[in-house]
Amino acid sequence: MKKVSTIFIGLLFAFTLNIQAQEESPDDFIGSWKVFVEGTPVGDLNMVFNLTREGNIWSGVLSRDGRADTQLNKVEVEGNSFTIYWTTEEGGYDVYLFMEKTGEYKVEGSFMDLFDAFGEKINRAQNSTETSSQKYFEGSWDVLLKGTPQGDAKMIMEISNVDNQWAGKMIGGDGDPTEIGRIEVKENSITVYWVSQGYDVFMTLEKTEGNKLEGTLMDMFDASAERSQ
Repeated sequence: MKKVSTIFIGLLFAFTLNIQAQEESPDDFIGSWKVFVEGTPVGDLNMVFNLTREGNIWSGVLSRDGRADTQLNKVEVEGNSFTIYWTTEEGGYDVYLFMEKTGEYKVEGSFMDLFDAFGEKINRAQNSTETSSQKYFEGSWDVLLKGTPQGDAKMIMEISNVDNQWAGKMIGGDGDPTEIGRIEVKENSITVYWVSQGYDVFMTLEKTEGNKLEGTLMDMFDASAERSQ
């Protein structure tokens, strides 16, 4: 009986490992990933990595606007995470990025174990919900912030999406635009991150009715928005 129980437990363990291996398929990482790295000494970074696999050998390329592609030195994939290594054009430094799966098409991790990094898979087929969300949040929005230390404030938020890459600007009362560093879009909400007067700030807005949004700035101050006419 003891021998039979041992064999059964062994088979059950092997079966469980096989299911986990299927759920965490390394093929999920094949493709292009847009990565945002926050707060490095040279500022925030936006990069695109294209990962490929031939047999058990991984490789990839780093792309940045206005620069030649950089071949990755090494790509390591383990379970639901990957680590990529490359050499920077500026200074020839060896650097690495660790990313772990947090959703079907999203990853989070760190650059050099120091700076937060966020990634999203691009150039993929989108479901109808995502397409609808894109169409809804794209465009220009009149934003009202209530009760901030400087009083109520009006801003314009401009949001665009090209090839599944979100971008945008916040325009204050002085008319000067500030690039939005990161944009997160869910089915019914959008969160934008930018720098205001040297401070990192964020605002989350949710659909309410028609062309109106409501939410908060920094989870503290009431915010509302209406699509610009």
